[in-house]
Amino acid sequence: MFHVKGLYHWTKVIEKLYLQGLLWILTLDWLLRQFFFLLGFVAAHTLPVFYEKYEDEVDNFVYKIFGQMQHHYRNLDASVLSKIPKGKGKKHE
Repeated sequence: MFHVKGLYHWTKVIEKLYLQGLLWILTLDWLLRQFFFLLGFVAAHTLPVFYEKYEDEVDNFVYKIFGQMQHHYRNLDASVLSKIPKGKGKKHE
């Protein structure tokens, strides 16, 4: 009889820990969503003003980064395509 009570006690402890963990995860999720909403709100109101003030510098920076990304993509694409074997293939009649 004692063994059954002990088992019942541990199942209640596990249920409480599960509930606490679930509530902790939900709280963390809510905090992250609130943070990213606030970050997006601030960005949506400050970035247009920032862009109007520094339009030329921002454009030059973006074009420079875009060019670097294109260069890296071309290198990656060439290295991947060079590894694909090119056989004779079947002739279709």
